[in-house]
Amino acid sequence: VWTPGTLVPTKLGRARVHLGTIIPDASVLALPEPSLPRLQRRMERIGRNAQFLAEAISAHLADRPHGAVSHVVYPGLSSHSAAGWSGGRWFHGGFLVLAFKPGRQDVATYKKFLAAAIGEARRSGVSLVGGTSFGFDVTRAYLTALHATKVTKPFLRISVGTETSDQMPALARVLISAIESL
Repeated sequence: VWTPGTLVPTKLGRARVHLGTIIPDASVLALPEPSLPRLQRRMERIGRNAQFLAEAISAHLADRPHGAVSHVVYPGLSSHSAAGWSGGRWFHGGFLVLAFKPGRQDVATYKKFLAAAIGEARRSGVSLVGGTSFGFDVTRAYLTALHATKVTKPFLRISVGTETSDQMPALARVLISAIESL
């Protein structure tokens, strides 16, 4: 959606801020020339990494039913409600959501997880960024819809990056460690 700068104080402007869709015109000119083969390789890698993290965290949670996180929401998992019709697709998305148990679904718990994950990543030499958006090289963990009103409740999203297969186990360990710290 493109609007003149005069619309920024409107409801559309506020919605775009919360959706993370603000980009100046000059930044659009910095985007590279589109390449379908490059985009497909990138998406395949992001999808592979998201599947790996979703499976690793889900396996961990299956062995520890008493923690703060109940399950992982990711369409590539057989436990997801869309698994029946989406199982054969080549891409299931580039992010996953950590679903917290009742009584632990609050901003303070989410912020504690984020601090633990970023701290553990730093100590372990693993790249992990706290912040919104997806499709980047480095995985990002962030609290989504923090300022939502009646539309949705805040939740934790992990937007997976293009890390190598060799880097993914260490990233999974960092996220699992943060889950265990709650």
